[in-house]
Amino acid sequence: MARTVQHIVLYERNTTGPLFGKVDDNLDPINKMLEEGWRVVSISPTSSGLVGVFALLVLEREVPDA
Repeated sequence: MARTVQHIVLYERNTTGPLFGKVDDNLDPINKMLEEGWRVVSISPTSSGLVGVFALLVLEREVPDA
């Protein structure tokens, strides 16, 4: 029987560099998890005093019992 595993990820997108011309984010690791079979269960935008975009994601997938 398989069980469900959840993983919480903070997505972060910042503009950096001279006059905020460069975008830096952690989307590649999140996309890799989705390619590996993880699915988004919940996504909630968050805020901070920084210039950037943040979202809290809950991902889950089924894993076989060992």
